[in-house]
Amino acid sequence: MVFSKEQMLFGLVLGLHAWSFITYGATYWYDAAIYAQLGVSLFEDGGISHFYSDDRYFWYQHIGLGAPLLWALADTVGDSYGWVVVTAIQKVLAASALLFFLYAIKGFVTYTARVGIAIFLSAYPFYIVFQNAFLTEAVSASLFLIGYSASLILERGDTNKPLRYLFIMTVSGMLLVQYRAYLVGPIVLYQLWHLVRTTSHVVRIVASMSVLMIVLSALVFPVVRWHETGNMFLPNVDVLSVGHALYVNVNPGENGKKELEGLLYPEGLSAAMAAERGLTHAESSRIASHMHDKGISEKEIKSRMRRIAHQLRVESGDAIMSQLKLNMVSLGLISIPFYFGEDEIVRRGYTNKKYGRHLRNYYMWQSWMQDSYEGKLKIFVQKYEDRKEVYDSRSIQLFVDTHDGYVNTNSRWLKDPLFLSALIPDYLFMAWIVSALCLWNRERTFVVMSALPVAFVYVISLYATVVGNVRYSHALLPLYVVGIAAFACGLLNRSRYRRM
Repeated sequence: MVFSKEQMLFGLVLGLHAWSFITYGATYWYDAAIYAQLGVSLFEDGGISHFYSDDRYFWYQHIGLGAPLLWALADTVGDSYGWVVVTAIQKVLAASALLFFLYAIKGFVTYTARVGIAIFLSAYPFYIVFQNAFLTEAVSASLFLIGYSASLILERGDTNKPLRYLFIMTVSGMLLVQYRAYLVGPIVLYQLWHLVRTTSHVVRIVASMSVLMIVLSALVFPVVRWHETGNMFLPNVDVLSVGHALYVNVNPGENGKKELEGLLYPEGLSAAMAAERGLTHAESSRIASHMHDKGISEKEIKSRMRRIAHQLRVESGDAIMSQLKLNMVSLGLISIPFYFGEDEIVRRGYTNKKYGRHLRNYYMWQSWMQDSYEGKLKIFVQKYEDRKEVYDSRSIQLFVDTHDGYVNTNSRWLKDPLFLSALIPDYLFMAWIVSALCLWNRERTFVVMSALPVAFVYVISLYATVVGNVRYSHALLPLYVVGIAAFACGLLNRSRYRRM
């Protein structure tokens, strides 16, 4: 039997995803338990109201519906097979998204380049590890890649079935908004672009309906919460914003200290204490709950905290520069921004040198290239058990049972035989920047379509988190890789032409 090139590419992608399913086993991060907590609450009578009670109400208003549903599915399947079933679903979705992406970029790179991209995105530890974890990264990256690929096919103009790809963009966008809503922004803009440039009235109507459906789907979980709790809110980090601002404003001036006095503090906390050592998420939530108990409305609490956070963030040039630098991490830059001024404070408790080392360690941890993950799992569980006001016994037990027996100790040589983990995302980002600049004259629309999600991630990260997170770059990695590949293919083609 002779296989075609596309069939061999299909087999390569499936084989590598199966390999990572086995060799990496169950992966996790601390955030997973709160998703499990909401997951077990979704289908219980009064469960959502219970979840959004006490300090948890203000603390976790940013959580979407997607990841908790994964945990609800794992809980339904049962202790022994929950991780296997949910991870298999994530792997199939990831492989399908990658194959669709490889189909979409046919016109930009050669078959050999597509094979290279397939191998890299199926074997790069920092990209594939999240497919084995019940977090938001894997599904959101896959859904975004599907929507981006459909838009690329429409832009390429080599299809006579535009409605099919608009439908794919609609479904991926409606699901994506349940995981990481900001990633749906570029998808909506792509659809609006197709709406404007098409000459077909049918396509315009369908594209308009598609955008409307994606926007309405963002209201699904807020409406469910309103029905269960009586409170309506979109995902936000308003209450946490003051603590975030104090990450970068490490020495508030007189104006900053005066602003902090605009909050009402529960026993054990004060404005002076906040200015001196910052605020944790738990403390910020306690302050909001205390203010609410004092009769201040939720709307006023959030408005006041947003205003104070803004004043703290713009109080000094150092605070502003730290924010601009720290949020480069969300694009994958974990080393380059912190090379200079090693002893300068870039974040509360961290110099540039110390923070760069911390980020590289975090990157290796999230790439599953460190040791003792079984032992660290036990440490996480102990931390959950110490926070009974946040995690109940059932969610902790679900977290333990789901991972029990699946967290393996395979060597780095088995998990990363190509040593791709040594290629930190900084290199990919910088190579993509150079490639995009060189491609600008030849593939301007392609460059804009790739740059738009990068800009979205940076702006949203700057607004919401202040300090960024390298995990936010996860969905951007395929865009970096295909941009580099397109530039390399262009160079090789010109080289061949000259030799002829």
